[in-house]
Amino acid sequence: PVSLFFIIFFISLKIILL
Repeated sequence: PVSLFFIIFFISLKIILL
């Protein structure tokens, strides 16, 4: 589903920002 993709994207973005 789309929600799963959004969760993965959000986590990836957070890791990049860190």
